[in-house]
Amino acid sequence: MQQSTQLTGTPGDAATAALESERQAGLRLMVRARIAIMAALGVMFLLIQPWPYNAVNAAMTGMFALNGYLHGMVAIRQIRTWPHYLFGAVDVVLLALLMFVINPAMWPGLRPEMLYSFAAAPFFMLILSSGVLLYAPGPVLWAGVVTAVTWVVVFVWVSADPAARDWLQYILSGGLSVEGGPPAFVPRVVEITLFLLLAGVLALAVARSRRLVMRQVAAARERANLARYFSPNVVDALAGSDQPLRAVRQQPAAVLFCDIINFTGIAEKLGPQATIDLLRAFHGRISELVFAHGGTLDKFMGDAVMATFGTPHAGTRDAANAMRCARAIVTMLDDWNRERLAAGEPVARAGVGVHYGEVVVGDIGGDARFEYAVIGDTVNVASRLESLTRGLNVDIVISQALADAARRQGETGAADGFLPAPAQTLRNRTTEIEILVWRQDATGSEQEGS
Repeated sequence: MQQSTQLTGTPGDAATAALESERQAGLRLMVRARIAIMAALGVMFLLIQPWPYNAVNAAMTGMFALNGYLHGMVAIRQIRTWPHYLFGAVDVVLLALLMFVINPAMWPGLRPEMLYSFAAAPFFMLILSSGVLLYAPGPVLWAGVVTAVTWVVVFVWVSADPAARDWLQYILSGGLSVEGGPPAFVPRVVEITLFLLLAGVLALAVARSRRLVMRQVAAARERANLARYFSPNVVDALAGSDQPLRAVRQQPAAVLFCDIINFTGIAEKLGPQATIDLLRAFHGRISELVFAHGGTLDKFMGDAVMATFGTPHAGTRDAANAMRCARAIVTMLDDWNRERLAAGEPVARAGVGVHYGEVVVGDIGGDARFEYAVIGDTVNVASRLESLTRGLNVDIVISQALADAARRQGETGAADGFLPAPAQTLRNRTTEIEILVWRQDATGSEQEGS
C-alpha cells in the first residue's frame, strides 16, 4: 500500500512524514524480500540435502521468515526503532543456533567447526544485509556488532574442543602440518573485521538514502512553493531545465485580462482587511479556472489578472481554451456574486478581454532575479479589450483574431454565444479591430447586482 506525503506544515514535519512513509515502504519490502529469500533457501535445502535433514533446514527457513514477518508487523506499528534492534539480534542468534547446534546435533558426522569454516559466514552476511531496507543506520550497525560478537562467542565455544581446534588449524595450514599455517584465530579476525566493515558500509548507504529522501522532500516543497507564484506549466518548464527560461522568442498565444469593475469604490467601502480577503478570493478563483483550461497565470496587478494560453509552449487549442476560460470566469462570478449578495457583501463584477496574436516570451530582470514575461502588442490589445467591457456594458470582449484562431485549431463552436459588435479603435492605436462580445444575461442567466 502506497502512502502519500503531504507537503504541509514545517519542513521538519514534511521530512519526518516522508521518512516515515519510506520506512513503512522499506519494512513491507523487507518482509516480502525475507519471505522470498527464505522460500528460495528452503527449496534449495529440500533439493540438495537428504531426508530428514532437508525438511528440518527448510522448516528453519520458515522460522526466519516468521521472525522477519513479526519484525515488520511490530516495526510498522512502532515509530521507535527498538524492534529493529530486538529482531535483528534474534536473527543472528537464531542463525548461530541453527548452524552450530541444531545442524550438527541432527546430522551424524557434521561438526560445528566444519560449518564454521566453510558455510556459515555468507548466511550471516545475508542476514546482515537485509537491514539496509530499514532506513535506520543504527540498527544496521547494531546487527554488525551482534554478528561480530556472536562470531567470537562461537569461535571460543568451538575452539574449546581440542579436536576442533586442531582441525581448524589443519585446514588453515593447507593440510600440510598443524604447525605450518597461521594461528586459527587469524581468519576469525578477518571475518569479524569484514562483518563490521559490511555493517558500516550498509549504515552509510542507509544514511545516504535518508538524506536523499529529505532532499526530495525539500525539492518537492520548493516546487510546491513555486506553484503558489507561477503556473504549473511554468514550474514544470523551470524544473525540467538547468537554465532559466531567458531565451527570448516570438510565438503565437492568447492573452486574457480580467479586472474587477469599480474596484476603487468597493475597496473604499470594505476597508483594508475585507479588501484583501476579496482579492484573495477573486485571484484564487480566477487562477483555478486558468489552470483548469491549460493556461499560464502571468501576473496579478492589483485587482487585475493577466493569463496566457500557449506559453511557455504553444498548444493545439490555445485560442479555444482562452475563450472557454473567459466564459467560465463570467459563470463563476455569477455564482460567486449570488453567494456574496446572500451574505450581504457587495458584488464583484469583472470585465474580461482576450486577444490572440504574436507575443514575445522570455526572462527579464538582472542576474540575481528573473521574471518570466510575456510582452508585445497582443498583450496591449488584450488589456484594451478588457477596458471596452465598461463602455459596451458586456462581460467579455474578444478579438475576431481570437475566434478565427480557434476555428483554425478545429474548435468551430468555440465562439458560439459571442455576438458581433462594431469595430473599435483602441487607445493609442490607429487601426480598428473587429470584436465579439459576451453578455451574461444574453445567454439566459441574469447577473444579479449588475
